[in-house]
Amino acid sequence: MLYKTYAVSRNNRVVLHCNFVIVAHRAVWTGWDIAKSTGVYYPVTDICAYYQYPLSGFGYNAADLICDAFCTVVSIGFNFQYLFTSFGKLGEMIVKDNVLRSVLILSTNSYLLYVNLNVTDQMTILVAYMLQNYMYTRALNADLFWADERKIASLQGREPTNNSNSGANKLTPSGSAVKPAA
Repeated sequence: MLYKTYAVSRNNRVVLHCNFVIVAHRAVWTGWDIAKSTGVYYPVTDICAYYQYPLSGFGYNAADLICDAFCTVVSIGFNFQYLFTSFGKLGEMIVKDNVLRSVLILSTNSYLLYVNLNVTDQMTILVAYMLQNYMYTRALNADLFWADERKIASLQGREPTNNSNSGANKLTPSGSAVKPAA
């Protein structure tokens, strides 16, 4: 997400430096989590269980929330100008992609923060982390979903605005431009 944000910001150096700070912040929480979270073996029941240290779970999920909020603000800020131009459809697609992803990821991470602070049931904790992994996977796959939509939007942005019955190219459902038959 941070690389995509950097690209969307047109390689802005301030965004690049913020990206490094955000990655370092997340790396510190990851290191803390590795150091504090452990496996626990119960010899009576012959079960090995994972113990998630609550503070590190809270910290790295908060770092994820900061990362996503930063990416959303930067991408909307740098692309807002295109919403009212000929590239308006492309800007609209980028905003839809980021807003949808942000709502899902922010909701999931907020739930995970709640779980880390308030829940002691191991099954609920594991389900919460599985939900987070699932949502991250879906967010990554969303880029593939929106790729065709972005292609169509960018082609529509370049389409002439004169009479629709003229010889201008038309878009097929697959997004390819074709000349109308005479």
